[in-house]
Amino acid sequence: AVLPMAALVQRAAADDYGSVAVPALVLVAPDDRVVDPAATRRVMAGWGAPVRIEEVQVAPGDDPYHHVLAG
Repeated sequence: AVLPMAALVQRAAADDYGSVAVPALVLVAPDDRVVDPAATRRVMAGWGAPVRIEEVQVAPGDDPYHHVLAG
């Protein structure tokens, strides 16, 4: 499962999102150790539609890696 995930991450990082026409709401934890918040911001800076980024703080006792799962 690790190799397919790594390939997917590489593909997603290389894609151009400038033609996306769907607005996005993105929840970012500044201390996330699973997904680099700076990388998320870089991708969303190139998003073609309006973007709203909300920083969330992971509460004590929640995920020890400060990863936000939403959907």
